[in-house]
Amino acid sequence: MSMQGVRVGRFIVMTDEDGLRHAVKLGTVLAVSDRDECQDETVLQLPGGRAVTVRASLDEVLTWLDGPR
Repeated sequence: MSMQGVRVGRFIVMTDEDGLRHAVKLGTVLAVSDRDECQDETVLQLPGGRAVTVRASLDEVLTWLDGPR
């Protein structure tokens, strides 16, 4: 299942694997990693040791974070 990250001002709003929504301020993501070998889930490491897993590929998540140029 692929999801869309929605950009709202300085935030990316995404839904995690438990169905909870997160508004992540651009520039606060510390690391982005594949979660599994299928490369269809991605883990975002946030400040404070919080990790959020989303059902989207790492490449897709990177486009959400990079945004339009």
